[in-house]
Formats: sequence, structure tokens, C-alpha cells
Amino acid sequence: MNFYLDEDATQLTTVQIPYGDSMYTPAELPYKDDSALETTQTYRFKGWSTARGSSTTLNMKEVLVNKDMTFYPVFEGPISVYENPLSEDYLYIATIVGGYTCEDGSVISPAYMVGVNRIIRGKVTIPSFVTVDGVKVPVVAIMPGHTDPGQPNSNGFAWGYNGSHTITHLFFENHGDVHPQLKRIYENAFYGSQIQYIELPDTLERISQNAFAQAHM
Repeated sequence: MNFYLDEDATQLTTVQIPYGDSMYTPAELPYKDDSALETTQTYRFKGWSTARGSSTTLNMKEVLVNKDMTFYPVFEGPISVYENPLSEDYLYIATIVGGYTCEDGSVISPAYMVGVNRIIRGKVTIPSFVTVDGVKVPVVAIMPGHTDPGQPNSNGFAWGYNGSHTITHLFFENHGDVHPQLKRIYENAFYGSQIQYIELPDTLERISQNAFAQAHM
């Protein structure tokens, strides 16, 4: 299967999927250059289409692999970065064992942290809430990351499969009644990233050791 990762159809990646299997998508999230936009504006990746320039997307979970196909990314915008959180399809969601103890001694339980399961580029917005067992729960922390560029199983936003070294701007979802709940960024979470701009939420209590080590800030 062929997937173009940009609107101009210049960056192509191929995914090998056996015939008859369900469709799955590339490890890298498509990206539309937003460098000409204001800092807090970006484009939203909506999904995939088999027609270049289309504004409608396919339900990839319903696509059965029975022939070679080519897919093109569909974007919308410009939109506010605060209203463009990473989709849960591209996140690891994990429980913080024992809950999270805040600086004032109170305990958030259950408590959840997130990491990313795709290579992502450009401006990234962390969601304030995710859905667990059908219930919206706050994102309390960012998972720890690895410092080894060859590490394939990093759960944070650091080197390796998760490719945070291509993140340039970091934001947190914040619009309407949705506000950041983040308390902690764990060690090495953004190790080696290319972050140039960060807006940290007022709720943040702790940044662990080396969370932004070797970042090109």
C-alpha cells in the first residue's frame, strides 16, 4: 500500500499488508507545512482518501486489503493549535500505578499518562482528556521516553520509533470548557527533540530530570 505523507504528494511511504488483512496506516503521521502561519495556527490531518485533493475521508478500519492502493492525506484549516489535540489513535494511554500524588498531597486516582505511537512533525498539541472504557479522563502526565535513537518501543515523545526529534512546537489542548490537567512531564519525555517553542500549562507541578535533554531549543 502506498501512502503520501504530504499534500503535494512528494513524500511517499509503502506499507506491506497481506491481502485479506485489515488496513493499517504508516508509522509516520502526515504533515502539512504550517511554517507560514501564525505560531498558534496549524492544519489538522483529517484522514485518508484514494483521491488526491479530496475533502472527504475513508474509514480505514473498514478498508479490506484486496489490491494495491494509493492513499492521500486530507487536511483542514488553518485552525487553532489549542483545538487540534493529537487523536487517541496516535497515542499510548497508560495508568499511573497507585494514582498520582500532587504537590498538595492529594491523590488523583485513577490517573493516566500519554505517549505517542507515531512519528510526528511540526506543531503538536497534547490532549487534555482521553477516553478510557468509555469515560473521559484527564491526562495527568507525559510518559517517560528513551534516550537511544534505535529504541523501537519508546512510549514517550522521545527518540526512536516515536520521532519526537521532529516536533518543533508543543502546546496543550485548551478551548471552551476543556483545559489542561497536566501535572508532570516524566524523564526523557522529549529527549533529543527539535522543540523551538513551548507553552506549558499552569497546572504543571513537576518536570522530571532530562525531560528536555539534548533538545535543540
